[in-house]
Amino acid sequence: MNYLSPFYILPPEFSEGREIDKKILKQARKVLMAEFELQGQSTIFINEKEYDKDGILKFFEQLEKDANFEFHSFIFQNRLLLSFLENGDIESYQAASDVILEKNCGHDTAFISFIAPYFTTHYNKLLYQALRNNSQADLSQFLEKEFPLPPVYEAAAYQLSYRWFHQQLRKVEQTEQELLNKEFVSGTRIYELIEPSFILNFNRMSMYFFDIRDKYAFKLYEIVVLLNNEYKRTELARAVLNEGIKLNVEHRTHQYYVQADKVVESKQKTKKRYNWLIFYVIAQVLFFIIKLSTCNDSPSTSDYNFSIDAYQPEFNYTIPNDFDSVLNETTEQNSQDLKKNLIDLGSLIEVFEKEIEKTKFDTVLISNEAEVPSDLSSDTSINKN
Repeated sequence: MNYLSPFYILPPEFSEGREIDKKILKQARKVLMAEFELQGQSTIFINEKEYDKDGILKFFEQLEKDANFEFHSFIFQNRLLLSFLENGDIESYQAASDVILEKNCGHDTAFISFIAPYFTTHYNKLLYQALRNNSQADLSQFLEKEFPLPPVYEAAAYQLSYRWFHQQLRKVEQTEQELLNKEFVSGTRIYELIEPSFILNFNRMSMYFFDIRDKYAFKLYEIVVLLNNEYKRTELARAVLNEGIKLNVEHRTHQYYVQADKVVESKQKTKKRYNWLIFYVIAQVLFFIIKLSTCNDSPSTSDYNFSIDAYQPEFNYTIPNDFDSVLNETTEQNSQDLKKNLIDLGSLIEVFEKEIEKTKFDTVLISNEAEVPSDLSSDTSINKN
């Protein structure tokens, strides 16, 4: 429902408050009807909008019964409000919202009732488009400030958006039913249900969406139960849990997630259990390298003077006859020591690999003292593995 100001078809002086009577309206209608005859077309344009004869006649019928010319005059003088009511211009929404909030706070119920049908028509459409397109800039225009009209008009303003979220709820319910029927559901389909920007946008919606958001969160929880208990798809269950727990829902629904968080395996928690082994192995390797690099060093107490004049080498040393055998024996001993050290390192690495492999298969489950909600039935609780 688009707003059309009567001052586009009336003489300019009427926008300044001149009284309008039926005689003036009758003259204006004749002028417009003559336009159809002169142009020889079935439609004419008023303020860049196309109208046929029937639309013009209905407009004048309403105008003759309209006792709110002061509202028309106020809107016409507030150009940004006029732009939003006529065209749904999102760039003018913030200014239009401020004007309406001021009127609402002033309890000007007559004015609010007059503009509400036009305002909610554009608000409904624009908010829905922003959600569908995941346009954060447009969503911020609508969600950063409170809804400017009284709560009674929320149903009309949120109609399309609520239906869209209801469709998303149906997708979750369908996925749960397929899992209950032992049908395979791809991870891609499940990840689409918990897309981070969708969860964020859902949380940003007003309290009008609280009930459907709570239902959506509980259905996600039931999917977590099925994935973890029935299908052993623990990683996927953890992904759904991590996103679902972010939803702003009732305390009772949130507690289901809190308890499930203690049960479903978390990769991060598993990794922390064997970090100490890494540091231990690194320390052992460094110790081995240091030991290997110094194993052939021998202490020396000789005091050498490298002055050319002071140092006079003597070449009267005779090589022993069994020098070759001694050299071979020393080389063989060093080789055996090196092999032994390498074997020790290989054994250490083998022990480390076995420990890592053992840790990978260790599941992180809920402690015996953890409690689940007392009213949680057997088919919606997380099993311990």
